[in-house]
Amino acid sequence: MKGIKMLLGALAAASLLFSVSANAQENANRDENGKVVRGAYETNKALDNTFISLGIGYNAGLNLANGGTIPFAQLPGGFAVDLGFGKMWTPFIGARINYHGWSNNVNGGKFNFNAPRQHFLTVDLLWSMLDTFGGYKETRFWNILPYISAGYARTMSKYNNWIAGAGILNKLYLSNRISLLLDFRAMVGKAGWWDVNPAKPIGRFEIPVSATVGVAFNLGKTNFNRHSSITPVVIPVPFTTEQYNALAD
Repeated sequence: MKGIKMLLGALAAASLLFSVSANAQENANRDENGKVVRGAYETNKALDNTFISLGIGYNAGLNLANGGTIPFAQLPGGFAVDLGFGKMWTPFIGARINYHGWSNNVNGGKFNFNAPRQHFLTVDLLWSMLDTFGGYKETRFWNILPYISAGYARTMSKYNNWIAGAGILNKLYLSNRISLLLDFRAMVGKAGWWDVNPAKPIGRFEIPVSATVGVAFNLGKTNFNRHSSITPVVIPVPFTTEQYNALAD
């Protein structure tokens, strides 16, 4: 488990380092005075700026028992799978429907492909942070999309619960159709859905956490077009008396 801890820490640190570096190199979306270009963007069709994603990684589960926490080295772990479909409504805000789960060894100890199954179906609200502060650019190499999440959880085919959480989706641009994803997620739900042995309660809350690596495939139109101009109001010249009186009214 120490190796997993080091891996998660390294991925998080790399995410922050490269995102800051990539943001500092983005200058193509600035005007002649060096200011970030902002403005309204045209609305795209229903399937434009949509994507499907697939990821694999590691699940862990933290529970709060007797007012304390389980040390990281004792966290239960398992194999994680992510499947998602999403859409960016604007360059800055989007959403996705995401399935996350597969296995989590709630008895702790080892990475276990045969551990009890867990399934999360969530709706994630995405915020494109660097596009918001640095100006929209389709070819930005590294982008960070924090998100909040809420949905439905099912474990071991009989325990059901509502669940909520948050995460950070890191997106690495490979082409206008393909991106590499690094996704870090933490959720919280009532612990009763894991409590298969009432004689040994595990606490009030269960906190599933995960880290996955995957790819996203963009569908339809992949970029956004800025409104280039505003259509001016056409005023007839010269005025007739009737037109002047109507304008004055």
